[in-house]
Amino acid sequence: MIERIIEFSIRNRFLVLILACALTVAGVFAVLVLIAVGKTAAGRKGMAFRVDLFNALTLGAALVAFLGFYFDDGASISRVTAPFLLLSLLVLVATGCRTWLLAAAIVAQVLVAPSFLTKYRDWRGTLYTYNRARADLFDTQLSPLLAFEDGKGPWCNTLLTMSYQPEIALVPAGIGLVVGSHPEETTMPIKSRFLLLNGNGPKAYGEKTHLRHLGATTLGELYLNTDAACQ
Repeated sequence: MIERIIEFSIRNRFLVLILACALTVAGVFAVLVLIAVGKTAAGRKGMAFRVDLFNALTLGAALVAFLGFYFDDGASISRVTAPFLLLSLLVLVATGCRTWLLAAAIVAQVLVAPSFLTKYRDWRGTLYTYNRARADLFDTQLSPLLAFEDGKGPWCNTLLTMSYQPEIALVPAGIGLVVGSHPEETTMPIKSRFLLLNGNGPKAYGEKTHLRHLGATTLGELYLNTDAACQ
């Protein structure tokens, strides 16, 4: 069900944007109503009311913006929402309001911390390690075939790669990277002078531009884009 909703949102992104704008306008109107009501209640509730209003506006507006204008996988929503949540908690600390809510948030974080660390290590731990021998081999294979050329245009020193493993960091200095994992989503024309392809990449990209094979590496086959406008 969730996958279908995401697919529908991507295919109908303009409709989603319009809906997000409508929700934003409705949210602003609701905030104005709250402010009007709050002028009456502020005399009784004072600082606590203003803090609640600020936090509701901050978290609500951020959530509407992220859901309407931003989408990515890999827990991106939680990542970009975290700073706003931290801001709201710091406001509670600075004002001394809703201390019970602040305490509840701290207790919840302490309780989930062990499982979070375990899950995060399993999920992301491999991103920060690499095989040094494999990296050295990739460097040895790529260096004779690809080098930064001073005075050339930026696309002449750009590599489109289907592989984004840690070894890609050993691409020669000055070479820009474009991730092209999905050939069907790549914008035409292909401007990168070099392409590092694997799997069905040579066939898929070969149908979009003229390629000349330069050599093999541990991350894929390196090709020269002969259609690139390099001067």
